[in-house]
Amino acid sequence: MGTPDAIRASGFGDHRASVVHRVSYFARIRNHGFNCGRVGTKKVGTHMNVYLGTALVFLAYLVVAWLVGSFLHLQGSDLWILRGALALIGLTGSVIFLWFHSKQKPAGPIAGASATPMDSEIAAVIGEAEARLRSSNLGRNAKLRKLPIVFLIGDSGTAKTSTMVHSGFEPELIGGQVYEDKNIVPTRSANLWYAKNTVFIEPNSKAAETGVWTRLLRRIQPGVIHSLKAGHAPRAAVVCLPCDAFFQGAPSDALAATVRRIRGWLEEIARTLGINFPVYVLFTKADRISFFAEFTKNLTKEEAAQALGVTLPIRSVQEIGVFAEQETQRLNVAFNNLILSLADKRRDLLAREHDSQKLAGIYEFPRELRKIRSTVIQLLVDLCRPSQLRATPFLRGFYFSGVRAVVVNEIARPAVELQPARSPEFNPDANATRMFNAGQRSVGSIPQPQIVSARKVPQWTFLTRFFSDVLLQDHRAMASTGGSVRTNTLRRALLFAGSALCLLLSLALIISYAGNSALQAELRAAAREIPSGQSGFPSTSSLMQLETLRHSVEKLSQYRRDGAPLHLRWGLYVGEDLYPHARSLYFSRFHELLFGSTHAALLEFLKRLPTVPGPGDDYGILYDSLKAYLITTSNYEKSTQMFLSPVLLKRWMGDRNVDADTVALAKRQFDFYSEELKAGNPFSSENDSLAVERARRYLSQFAGMERVYQFMLAEASRKTQGMAFNSQFLGSAEVLVDTKEIPGSFSKTGWTLMQDAIKNADRFFSGEQWVLGEQASSGIDRGKLEQDLRDRYTGDFLAQWQQFLQAATVGRYGNLKDAASKLSKLSSNQSPLLALLCVISQNTAVDSPQIKAAFQPVQFVVPSTCTERYITEANTGYMNSLVALHAVIEQMANVSGSVEALTDQAMASARQGKIVVRQVAQNFRIDPQGHMESIVQKLMEDPITYVELILRNMGPAELNAKGKGLCTQFGELAGKYPFNPNAAREATLQEVNAVFQPQQGALWTFYDAHLKSLLNRQGSRVAAKTEATISINPAFVKFWNNAVAFTDAVYPDNSPQPRLAYTLRSYRPEGVENVALTIDGQTVTAVPRAFVWSGNPNSEVKLTGGTGLAYTGLWAVFKFFVDADRWTKAVAGYNVEWNLRLGRATPLTLQFELDMGKAAPVFQKDFLSNLRCVAEIVR
Repeated sequence: MGTPDAIRASGFGDHRASVVHRVSYFARIRNHGFNCGRVGTKKVGTHMNVYLGTALVFLAYLVVAWLVGSFLHLQGSDLWILRGALALIGLTGSVIFLWFHSKQKPAGPIAGASATPMDSEIAAVIGEAEARLRSSNLGRNAKLRKLPIVFLIGDSGTAKTSTMVHSGFEPELIGGQVYEDKNIVPTRSANLWYAKNTVFIEPNSKAAETGVWTRLLRRIQPGVIHSLKAGHAPRAAVVCLPCDAFFQGAPSDALAATVRRIRGWLEEIARTLGINFPVYVLFTKADRISFFAEFTKNLTKEEAAQALGVTLPIRSVQEIGVFAEQETQRLNVAFNNLILSLADKRRDLLAREHDSQKLAGIYEFPRELRKIRSTVIQLLVDLCRPSQLRATPFLRGFYFSGVRAVVVNEIARPAVELQPARSPEFNPDANATRMFNAGQRSVGSIPQPQIVSARKVPQWTFLTRFFSDVLLQDHRAMASTGGSVRTNTLRRALLFAGSALCLLLSLALIISYAGNSALQAELRAAAREIPSGQSGFPSTSSLMQLETLRHSVEKLSQYRRDGAPLHLRWGLYVGEDLYPHARSLYFSRFHELLFGSTHAALLEFLKRLPTVPGPGDDYGILYDSLKAYLITTSNYEKSTQMFLSPVLLKRWMGDRNVDADTVALAKRQFDFYSEELKAGNPFSSENDSLAVERARRYLSQFAGMERVYQFMLAEASRKTQGMAFNSQFLGSAEVLVDTKEIPGSFSKTGWTLMQDAIKNADRFFSGEQWVLGEQASSGIDRGKLEQDLRDRYTGDFLAQWQQFLQAATVGRYGNLKDAASKLSKLSSNQSPLLALLCVISQNTAVDSPQIKAAFQPVQFVVPSTCTERYITEANTGYMNSLVALHAVIEQMANVSGSVEALTDQAMASARQGKIVVRQVAQNFRIDPQGHMESIVQKLMEDPITYVELILRNMGPAELNAKGKGLCTQFGELAGKYPFNPNAAREATLQEVNAVFQPQQGALWTFYDAHLKSLLNRQGSRVAAKTEATISINPAFVKFWNNAVAFTDAVYPDNSPQPRLAYTLRSYRPEGVENVALTIDGQTVTAVPRAFVWSGNPNSEVKLTGGTGLAYTGLWAVFKFFVDADRWTKAVAGYNVEWNLRLGRATPLTLQFELDMGKAAPVFQKDFLSNLRCVAEIVR
C-alpha cells in the first residue's frame, strides 16, 4: 500500500512512528495547482450554420486553389494536377471536419424527442457564462473547452450551492441563479462559477439523471485540435454527500442507491470526455454528527478554515489484487489516522473550554466519527470502482465540512421604543444552507438608548482551505487528466496521413529527379550543336541551331521568372544553376549572329544625323532609333518587346531581301532579347554620349511637362512663405520637434497659386525625358497636360503634409521635474501639440476631397477655424486629462521623500488619459494609404506614454539599488562558515544576529521598510502581492523564503536570540557498545533527547569510542551534521548516517534520528550554502 500524501496540520496531534502514512486534519496538499492560462468560452453554432459555414469556406478554398495555379504560372497537366490535388485535399478536410464536428458538437435532444425545458435552461446558462467570459480580458483562450473545470455533483439538499458560496475563495457566478430575496435557492438547471482560472459547474440533479447531462458534457469537451496537444485543460469532480443521511432510518440502502446514481454520472463524464479524472468526496452537514458543535466551538478562525479529511495517493494501474479489499484496507488506515489526529486535538480543545458540560462532547466527537467509518468506507469503495476496459474516475480524497455557531455582538440604534422580541437561537438541526434568523424587531414610539445584543450566526468550517489548498493545488492529480483516449484514433489517423505523405513525397522526388535530368540533357545537346566563330550574314541553319538553344534558355528564364513546374521542384531543381551559364552562352552566339551588326548599324545611323532636320525627315523613325539605342545600352530596363524587337529586326534586315523563314527565326531571337533585357543587360551598358547628345539636339523642340511643373512650383514658392514649425512657434522645440519644412508652393496660399498657374499655362511639353533629355520636346494636347499637372501637384501636396505630420515627435522626459515642465506646456491653451495640428488643419482645408479625407483626423481634433483658439469641444477631454496628469506629476516632482504613494495615482491618471485618446480616435477616418489616424493618435498618446515609462523605471531602479546594498551586507556573512562550508573564517553570533535577528536584523528592517507593500507573509512563506504595480523577481522571492525559513528555525517565535530546538536519538549498531555521542555533556541514547542550540561559543560535540570525531566552538553542532554521509526523510524528521572506518574492513554505520519539528533542515550542508542573496528585487 502507498502512503496517503496528506500533511498533518499544526496542533492536531504528533506524528506516530507506528503509522506508516500521515493524515492531515487540515489536509494541506503540497502539490501545485492548475497550470492554465486565462480562458473563456464561445457560443456553439447551430447544426445548419456549421454545414453552411463549411460549404462557404470550401468554396472560398476552391477559388484560392484555382488562383494558386495561375499565380505559379503553371500550364497544361501541371496546372490541372495541382488544382485537382488541392481540391481533393480541401474536400477531404471538409469531410473530416464535419465528421469530427458530428462527434464533438454539443448533443442535441434525444432522437425522436423534442428539446426539454431543462435543455433550454442549461443552454441559456451556458450562453450567459460564455458571454460573460467573452466580454472579459481573458484573451484568445477564453473558451470553455480550454478551461479547467470542476464538477460539483450531488443530490438536491446536499449543500452544493452553499458550499460554493461559503468556499472562501470568492467564486464569481457567471451563469445560473443562486439568490432569490437574499436567500440561496436550489439549483434550477445549472450554476457556473469562475474562480482562480477554473470553472465550477454545479448541475441540477435532475439534469444529471437525463440526457441533458451528456449534452452538457459535450458542450465543454475539448476541440479536436486542442485535444491532440499534451496537457490540455484538466477536469475534476467534487461529490457532495450529506452526513445527515448516516443517521436516518435504514441509511445503507438509500446511500448505496445515491452512490450508484452518482457513480453513473461520473462514469458518463469519463466516457464522454475519454479521461481518467480525480474525485474528491465532500461530506457536507458534518454538524449533524453528534458533538460536532462542542468540538468546533473553540476552534480559532484559522483552524476552522482548514480542510478536514485525507488526500489519498493515486493508485497505480499496475497494482494487482482485489480492488475492494485493497481499497478498503487503504481507506481504513487513512480514516483511523484521521480519527487519531482528532483525538490528539482534544487536549488543546479541552483546555480552551470553560463550560464543564461541554467537555464530554469534545471528548466524544472522534468516537462519533468512528461510528460512521464502515459506512463511509463502503460508499467510497463503491463510488470509484475502476474499470479495466475504459477510462474511469479515481478517488483522490474525502473531506468533511459543516456549520458551527459563533456569537457576534451588535449595537442596535433604536429611535423608538422596542417591543419585546424573542432572542434568536441557534438551531443545530437546521439545514446547512439556512441562515440563522436574527429575530424580528417591532417599532414603538419612545426613544431608547443603544443596546448591545449578542446573537449567533453560522460559520462554515473545514471548507475554505479545501478549495484553495487541496483541490486547486493538486497538480499531480490534475495532470492525470491531460490525455484523452479519444485522441488516440485521431493520432493514428494523422500518423497514417503522415506515412502517406512521405510516400507521395518519395514519388515526387523520383519524378523531380527524372525531370531535372531531362532538362540538363536537353540543354547539353543544344549547346553542342550551336556553331561558334561565325561572321557575316547568318544562315538559316545557324539560326535554327540558335533557336534550339534559345528555347532551352527561354524555358529556364520563364522558370526563373514565374517559378519552375511543381514536378521539377521538391528541392532538386537545377535550373537556377544552369541558367547563368546557358544565358551567357546563348547571348554570346546571339551577338555573333545577329546583334553585333545590328547594334553597330544603329549607332552609325545616330552618328550620321545632320545638325538641322530636313523637311522630309521622319521624327518617329529618328525618335525610335534613339530610344532603341538607349534601351540596348543604358536604359535596358525600359525595354518592351512590342517596341524594341521591330526596330532591331528592321535595322538588321536593312535593304536585304531575306526569306520568311530566316526572318521568323531572327524575329524570335530579337523578341527574346527584348524580354530578357528587363532581367539585365547581357552586353555593355555604356553608350556613345556624343551620338546620343547629337540625336537629342536634333529632336529637341519643346520643353517637357516636368520643366513646366518645376517652374510653376518655383514661382509659387517665390510668392508665398513656407512653413518651418519650430521657427514659427518659438519655444515649441522644448516639447515638440518637427524637422520637415514645407515649401511655400505647398501651403494653402500656394495651393491657390498653383491651381491658377495650371489653368493658365502658356506652354506644355511632351516626350520621355530619359530619351529626349531636358531640352527635348514635342507638342501634346493642352487639356491632357493640365490634368496631368493637377494630378501631379495634388499627389505631391498630400505627400508633403503627410511627411510633415510624420516628422513631428514629442520630446521624452528626463525625470519627474522635466515631465512636469513639459506637461505644463503641452496642457496649456497654447499647446505646441495643438498648434501643430492647427497648422496642418488650416493648410489642408483646400478644395480637394482627397486632401480633406486624408487629413480628417487632424481636422477633427483641431478644426481649421483654430485661428483664435486651439481648444475645442473635440479635444477638451484630452486636454483635461493632460491637466490632471500634470497635477499629479508636479506633486511627485516637489516631494522630497518617497513618491511611492503617488505612483499608483499617476498611473491611474495616465491610463485614464489613454482611454480619452482612444475615445477621440473612434471618430477618425481610416486612411488606408498614409494611416494618418494612427499617427495623430500616437502623437496624442506620447505625452502620456512617456510619463508611464518614467513611472515604471523609477520604482524598480530605486528598489534594486537598495537590494544591491542589502546583498552587499549579506554577502559578508555568506562568505563565512557555515553559510560557506569551505570557508576558513567562521561567522560570529553578532554577525548572524545583525542579519537575521527578528525585527532588528538587516533582513527584517529592510522588509518593514521596502517589502511589506510587495510581499505577503503567510507563516514561513512569502509571495508577491497580486495587487502590486511592479513585478517581483521570482529568484528574489525564493531567496527570501529561504531566509524566512532560517529565521523561523533559529529564532522561533521572534526570539531575540537563537533557540534552535531539535530532538536526537541514536540507533546503536549491533556489536558496538563503546561508541556514544555527547553534545554539551549530554549523551544521546535510544530514547529521544531534546537539545537547543543557543549560540554557545563553547559548545562541544564528541563521538567517543575511538572515532576521533570531535567539534568545538559556536558551530560545533553544524559541523557535526555537515560531515554526515547521508540524510533520508523519516516519519518524524530525518535519519542521518555516518560511515566510519575505525580500522575495520567494513565501514561502521552510525545512524541517528533527527527531529526538528516544523523547522527547516538548517543543519544540512546544502541548505545554508544555497542561501544566496538576489540583488535584483524587481524585474
